[in-house]
Amino acid sequence: MSINKSINKVLDNSSFRVLFSLLIANTFILFVGLIEQLLKNQNLCQIKESILHCSSSQVLAVIRLDNIEGFSILAAASLYLLESRQRKQEAIYKAWQIIDNAAAAKVLTSYARVQALQDLNNYGISLKGLDATYANLDEINLAKANLSKANFPMSSFMNANLTYVNLSNAILASTNFTGANLSNADLSDAELFNADFTDANLSNANLKNVIFGRRINNGEIQLATLINADLSKAILINAQFLTPELVKSAKNCEKAIYDEKLCAALSLV
Repeated sequence: MSINKSINKVLDNSSFRVLFSLLIANTFILFVGLIEQLLKNQNLCQIKESILHCSSSQVLAVIRLDNIEGFSILAAASLYLLESRQRKQEAIYKAWQIIDNAAAAKVLTSYARVQALQDLNNYGISLKGLDATYANLDEINLAKANLSKANFPMSSFMNANLTYVNLSNAILASTNFTGANLSNADLSDAELFNADFTDANLSNANLKNVIFGRRINNGEIQLATLINADLSKAILINAQFLTPELVKSAKNCEKAIYDEKLCAALSLV
């Protein structure tokens, strides 16, 4: 670990990156020049010539006027590659700034925030514990994202790509998932009361210990909506407030996995 930190510290030094890129360019052109001389059957060094003098003369031979353009291109390309790590760090920092600023300003619709979240996920950055109340995230692509313990009350994910997403222990009260693709998603232990999953794809989703409803002050129960949601092979064991009526409003409900009590209520084996 300490070796990696030392390497990263060296790479973060701009002067080192410039010098190293010049060295790479010079070495490459020198190598090509030597190959050309060998192919032309030219003697690289005189017999009586010292190794130091021979090497220096070969290096100086590379620095010719007709090689300057190629040398510059190679040096610039090498420098660009060496700075890729720093550019990635800056992009991640800016993405978090956009997300935090949108949350602080309580902006409902922010295309910059949507893009920032997608970029972070593409970089493999965990979004665990993300707070985005009232956020409009319709059609966002967060496939395989880690959104465990995230807070999305009254947010919207209409027609979003959330396949294989981790939403375990998330707060999803009154969240709109209409038409969203949540196949193979992990929503275990999430709070889904009053959430809307109309026409959503919940096939193969893990819905263990999910809270589908809550009692409000007057004793009324607010339930999530599963109208026409695909429950093929979804795991609904030990789900709270999951009524037979709620299950039957979905499609392929007979193909889901329930605990014994709910199976009996649904007349399923």
